Amino acid sequence: MKRQLTYIALAAIMGACSCSHNEEQLEVATGDAEITALAEEAAERIARSDHSDTLAMQEAIMYARAQRCTLVIAGDKDGAETFDNALRDRLKKLDTQLCDSIFGTQQ
Repeated sequence: MKRQLTYIALAAIMGACSCSHNEEQLEVATGDAEITALAEEAAERIARSDHSDTLAMQEAIMYARAQRCTLVIAGDKDGAETFDNALRDRLKKLDTQLCDSIFGTQQ
């Protein structure tokens, strides 16, 4: 299980470089409330995904990365940081162990 989570975390990091997205149409979010809502939805997708299915986990993580990349491409660095913080905070509330595995955070 820990090895799978490590692979998933690596896939997320590699996904940050590609900034690709699937068939879903992504629009650039504006305003902290909208960005936070997108990040929370992405965190819920990650938490809801079957943790034993690495492809499902990768798809959920890539969705989150694609949402974030729309902000980066639009030049909204503050928005990307808001997204990151909201994603991490929501995922920590939903599944602390998974959050720690992905982000390497521990308290």
